[in-house]
Amino acid sequence: MVQNEKWLLFFLSLLLHTSIQSQTSIPAGQILASARHDLSVELRQQHLDYIAQTNLNIPFADQISLRTETDRFLVYRQEYLARLTVNGLSEMRRQRFLNKANLQTEQYIQRSFEHEALAGRYEAISTYRFLQQRIAIQQELKLVYEDKVNVLTKLAMLNAGTEVDELIKTEYDLDELNLDLNQASAQFDHIKKMIASWVPMSENEWVLDTTAFIQPSQMELVIDQMPLVANLNPLIIEKQSKIDELQASYNLEKASSKKMLDFFQLRYANRPNETALREFSAGFGINLPFKGSSRVKLAEIQIDKNNSEQNIQYDIYQFNEAIQSAHDQMKALTDRYHIAEQQWNESQNKFTIEHQGPLQADGPMTLLKAREYQIKRQFVLVDLGKEIMDQYLKILDLTGALSSLPAVNYLSDTLESY
Repeated sequence: MVQNEKWLLFFLSLLLHTSIQSQTSIPAGQILASARHDLSVELRQQHLDYIAQTNLNIPFADQISLRTETDRFLVYRQEYLARLTVNGLSEMRRQRFLNKANLQTEQYIQRSFEHEALAGRYEAISTYRFLQQRIAIQQELKLVYEDKVNVLTKLAMLNAGTEVDELIKTEYDLDELNLDLNQASAQFDHIKKMIASWVPMSENEWVLDTTAFIQPSQMELVIDQMPLVANLNPLIIEKQSKIDELQASYNLEKASSKKMLDFFQLRYANRPNETALREFSAGFGINLPFKGSSRVKLAEIQIDKNNSEQNIQYDIYQFNEAIQSAHDQMKALTDRYHIAEQQWNESQNKFTIEHQGPLQADGPMTLLKAREYQIKRQFVLVDLGKEIMDQYLKILDLTGALSSLPAVNYLSDTLESY
């Protein structure tokens, strides 16, 4: 029976290898790179391009007006006046600074959209890898359960002292495993369709290349080499940019309140029998240094800025706490992973599979149970690996490393760029 199982696994491996060769192997970096062309990112880019192409600078001439005034209700004594209202040079300069700050904020918002798209792809790829491993182990365990049911059934028919409870339990475990396998397969198909929507292929034409996938022990080394602070998180950078935008708005309002030159004007008196020099007169208006309602606007901007500064400090504190918590959990999970890995490598069950001689006399049930527990140890390793990956990606997300430039594939064991 064991020999037949080996041949079955050999043919399954050969079939899987042939199937993979007939499919296109897609590297994880290609899927990550597709985040740059995510619909949300492209729509935001169109908005950003529109802002960049729009002239938002205020001109020197603010308003031109023509006025007329009747003198004694006589048409031949009608007076005319042309007035040019102007903007201050400092006001114009501060407006350019505000436009630059607005554009910078929009660019950071654009990066936040790309960061979110990238985080979704990282999560999908890691889930793909986890389900791929788990389904493979579940299929191995299914073979063991089926063999156990067959052996126990035959022993029961031979009245070989088989415990019926063991047969009932094994059949129940097999049914539960089939349900779990069905659920995992459905989740795997869903993830494949999701990934297929990001690359120009159908879900049946490709397979994700996970040969160079990063290992849990490497994840810890990557995290230990980066600063565990949230200063480069896209959301934090975006909020800081909005504070700079408020400061630019404050400077513009302040420059407007200090504008000295108000207008130029030219008057035509239209008096009978007067020379041109006496008919025309020129003038200008000057604003006195009085803030008026501008003082209220400046105070409101300062209040908004102060509130934003308090919020960003609190956000940084919360993000840093979350980063540290994720790092602590990751270290604890990594320690557990190393222990579980050592237990798997040194377990008597593994020794039994590799050196079956001493227990062959105990019959196939002992070997099947040994194989069952060895596979269950693999479940523990895979589940711990997924938990470590979740904390790993959480740290990369909160620190902003996911979308930092140059672009790095943090799922690759070589940390290759893409």
